[in-house]
Amino acid sequence: MAVAAFDTYAAAKTLREAGFDERQAEAAVTMVRDAMTESVATKADLAVAVADLKADMLTLKTDMLTLKADMLKVAIGIVVANVTLTVALVKRFHRPPARGREPEGDRTGLTQPDPPPIMRL
Repeated sequence: MAVAAFDTYAAAKTLREAGFDERQAEAAVTMVRDAMTESVATKADLAVAVADLKADMLTLKTDMLTLKADMLKVAIGIVVANVTLTVALVKRFHRPPARGREPEGDRTGLTQPDPPPIMRL
């Protein structure tokens, strides 16, 4: 991280003029300089951080698109499997009536009566 400009000599001189002795002024200036070095971000530091964040966001978007495509493949696979299973079950258990014979009805040997005709007024 870059350091903002700080005139340590002028700061120490100002502290000495305010009543600090030489040792106190140097200690105070060193403390302020160290604090500025550790915690002040410059425009260049922020620009680097923003560029890093934009790169991370682009990576996340790419990952999300890949995940979306994978989920779509799984969903299509599930639909195909479901249709295949349904067709197989229908083929296995559906028995159409034999040709030339009427359906067996309710298997009691009795036939259903014809429904009454619709009456018109």
